[in-house]
Amino acid sequence: MSEARMEKSPAVKLEPRFENGRAMLIAGYHKHYTSETMDDIPEQWQRFAVHLGHVPNQVEHVAYGVCSNPVKSPSSFDYMTGVEVSSGADLPSDFTTAEIPALRYAIFSHEGHISKIRDTIDAIWNKWLPTSGHAPVAAKPDLPYMLERYGEGYDPQKGMGDLELWIPVAG
Repeated sequence: MSEARMEKSPAVKLEPRFENGRAMLIAGYHKHYTSETMDDIPEQWQRFAVHLGHVPNQVEHVAYGVCSNPVKSPSSFDYMTGVEVSSGADLPSDFTTAEIPALRYAIFSHEGHISKIRDTIDAIWNKWLPTSGHAPVAAKPDLPYMLERYGEGYDPQKGMGDLELWIPVAG
């Protein structure tokens, strides 16, 4: 599709809701990314997609992108594509698990195509968060700094639908 025919991305809405999330066990594929390799994340999702709805002990039809272990310079982070499971038993041998503790979240809806998710992430971290009066939970190796939540209404073929970004916040 030519740039002239592409739809202009909608303005990013920075009106979060706040929720106390429960502890979860996420199972799936984990990989470390740098700013140079992060364009490979869709390939990780394609590899994981064949497991959706078939992961042993899967809790619901929701998928997660778990972002953790951020490094500022040089820029890098860990990313997991996964689903919530009630137990780590009987998982495929190439799966890993991440224990997500109960955290308080600022939750933002991502409007528009998945290819524009970086615009929403940038707006949250560089516009909303510095002026919100809220602070992100301190980064630790075992705590996510962001969850992407792909709900039942997300359409992976169209790259649109029920997609939220969950940012753990203090207090």
